[in-house]
Amino acid sequence: MDYQETEIYGEYVWKTISFDVYEVKQQEMQLMRNDLLEQISILELQITEMDKNEMLLRRWTKAFSKYQKAQKVTKDLLDQMVERIELHLDKELRITFRFQQDLKGMMKAEKKVI
Repeated sequence: MDYQETEIYGEYVWKTISFDVYEVKQQEMQLMRNDLLEQISILELQITEMDKNEMLLRRWTKAFSKYQKAQKVTKDLLDQMVERIELHLDKELRITFRFQQDLKGMMKAEKKVI
């Protein structure tokens, strides 16, 4: 029993409230508890998502900072930073960077949290 429950029970025992009022207050407290538990669950999911995003961001930042001053494109740089390079028949070049999808997903998730 928490403080409020003890308080309500004391009021009932000392006959300052009826049994019906006591039951209603108990039900209200249970609804409040359920609402708080639901809010806690939502916040825990958001924390888990933020932790995942932080891990991805650290991974990306580490890879990026390693090559930020690179003067040449090396095999190691490509392996670390580029997922795929596509050259289409119309000479369009499309480069898909590693972490690109992760970063897009993070940005969407951050907007939802806020």
